[in-house]
Amino acid sequence: MTPPVKNRPSHTTRASRISEAVVEALAAKRDADPLSVTPLYNAIDPEALDMLFAPTLDSSVRPGGTVRFQLTDCEVKVTVEDGDAHVEITHCTEQT
Repeated sequence: MTPPVKNRPSHTTRASRISEAVVEALAAKRDADPLSVTPLYNAIDPEALDMLFAPTLDSSVRPGGTVRFQLTDCEVKVTVEDGDAHVEITHCTEQT
């Protein structure tokens, strides 16, 4: 299981995977249904994103880190600190 996901500054989620949290955060930023936003796989492999911060094979917690990528016109930043994942969506200019 990936770390618990928190979205800053205002979006909250019940997503259990980081990739789902990114889609939810983008949809919230767009005030849109998650199924209507640009697919995450257009920018990054969702499974690879989830595995990057998933526990190791012996269930150890991975050290924190940050991943940034562009999805359509938005910058996405995923940061894991102390076992919590934070998703930030910024610099969006147009609705897609």
